[in-house]
Amino acid sequence: MNGSDAKMSLYVSELAEDVSEETLYSVFKETPIQSLRLIRDAANVSRGYGYVNFADHETAAKALDLYNFTKIDGKEIRIMWNIRDPSKRKSQVGNTYIGHLPVDCTARQVYDTFKAIGDILSCKFVKGKNYSHAFVQFTTAEAANVAVEKVNGVMMGGEPIIVSHYEKREHWTNVYLRDFPADATAEELQELLAKFGKVTPGGFYAPVTPEGKLVGFACANFENREVAQSAIDGLHEMELRGSKLYCVRALNKKERSIRQTKRRHELMQRSKYTNLYVKNFDENLTDAEFHAMFAVFGDIVSAVIKRDNGVSKGFGFVNYDKSEDANRAIAEMNNKVIAGNKTLYVALHQPAALRRQTLVQQHQAQTPYNMNGMPMTGMRPMMPYAGMPAYARPMAYPTRIPVQSATAANMPVAQPVAVAQPVMDNRQVLGEALYPNVLAVVNNDADLAGRITGMLLEFPEDRIRHLTADREELTAVVATAQTQLQA
Repeated sequence: MNGSDAKMSLYVSELAEDVSEETLYSVFKETPIQSLRLIRDAANVSRGYGYVNFADHETAAKALDLYNFTKIDGKEIRIMWNIRDPSKRKSQVGNTYIGHLPVDCTARQVYDTFKAIGDILSCKFVKGKNYSHAFVQFTTAEAANVAVEKVNGVMMGGEPIIVSHYEKREHWTNVYLRDFPADATAEELQELLAKFGKVTPGGFYAPVTPEGKLVGFACANFENREVAQSAIDGLHEMELRGSKLYCVRALNKKERSIRQTKRRHELMQRSKYTNLYVKNFDENLTDAEFHAMFAVFGDIVSAVIKRDNGVSKGFGFVNYDKSEDANRAIAEMNNKVIAGNKTLYVALHQPAALRRQTLVQQHQAQTPYNMNGMPMTGMRPMMPYAGMPAYARPMAYPTRIPVQSATAANMPVAQPVAVAQPVMDNRQVLGEALYPNVLAVVNNDADLAGRITGMLLEFPEDRIRHLTADREELTAVVATAQTQLQA
């Protein structure tokens, strides 16, 4: 690899979820690294891959050769060059398939065998029950040609291995069928599918209920893709006793997982503005009455009261089809007095991860600043509350003042500095009402209660009033705040 193509960053994959940055760092301890990053999702769970950066190409190449296929917690990691250009990542140039490998063959043996032919971009090894196989992609097509010419048919483990150019082909033979009549039978569906070609032995699957009726879908595996495609072309949207059939290619496990993840993400994004959290209604309210209360504002996707062994937990969720309807429901129903002289609480639902993030941001926003505009770390302003001990009462901090360098041109005229004084406002009244409740939740830890109360006072006023009146929800919010303070 010439100087212009030199790389200094490695891509590390096949990592277990519990592998930490410290564990990954310890693997590369013999080769000094510049930085390391493990990729995580929104829930801080590892995605199973990361990047390791080095000061020069030589050190990175040494690390790749030395640590590739190292086992971490019993699982082999896979290392390759970090390729930033997506077109090169997806390119199949120089890609080869190695098949019929002995079952006792290892990834390291495959890698060492083929690196003698040319520079390897990636090496993926798949261990099987009877035979294993691998995919080795070289940096050049010429190296791949040499591998096919020289290594194909070479004896390994007493049998010849297969080395060929990899060709990405769409190979599928399974079809998925649903939306057939309720009185349809498995025999009827088998006969229908057999009209287009032979279904493999044991290749038909149609689950049934304990009563013997079809659950609602069926799968069939044909002998080849052409027959499967003809079945889809002939059956999709075909009328059968008043029902329009739905017939498509059956997705494999990975494809189903990707589709489900995408749907969950889309639903989560949409429900940010359509899903409402409703609390403080009568425990005897039925699901039908709950639905009717909010149906007047628009089409409802779902409305449910959360229950524990059939007993209402006092809150529920309403998910609208449109965000405009959800906003209208909040405006009309929040703080509305309903049967039982209860004041309803209605707001957009926030997932737990988002609530924690909001608490962290609110907590960080309260860090005070000194007269030079610098953050005073380790100190957080809080409001004094009735009953708070003297040592827990905060000092009044001045607002942040931008600092300019003093020159002859901008030397200010000396003026008295105005220091912000604590003012008895509505927030302080709310804080004095909230503080004793927080104090009780944290087992009379006055210092902790003051800090958490200061965090909670960043909430909207109606939310603070609600927390003051609802000990159960206050306990949950305080627990979240404690976790963030300990982080």
